Amino acid sequence: MSTVATDPAFASQPVQAGGSYVDNGGVTRDFTLNLVYPTNPDTSLQAALTKREYFALIILAGKIGSPVYESVNNEELVYQSVTQADVLIATLNNVPIP
Repeated sequence: MSTVATDPAFASQPVQAGGSYVDNGGVTRDFTLNLVYPTNPDTSLQAALTKREYFALIILAGKIGSPVYESVNNEELVYQSVTQADVLIATLNNVPIP
């Protein structure tokens, strides 16, 4: 299981252009093809959110704002949000859901 500390969806540094990550389903994804707000494509660093990060952020915000999730551990909320973002992206890309 990925955690906030080991999951690249929560990297605190800019993403190296051309880099990739493995999502929770074991699928390798390219960072540069999945940026929500890409910056200068001529630079080697992108200071932008990936679609995965953006979707997970929105899902997490919804969970945090809901009283249904008050008793759920924060790390579990983050894990659920990233997993649900992966499912959303796989569905949008017509990829079988792991």
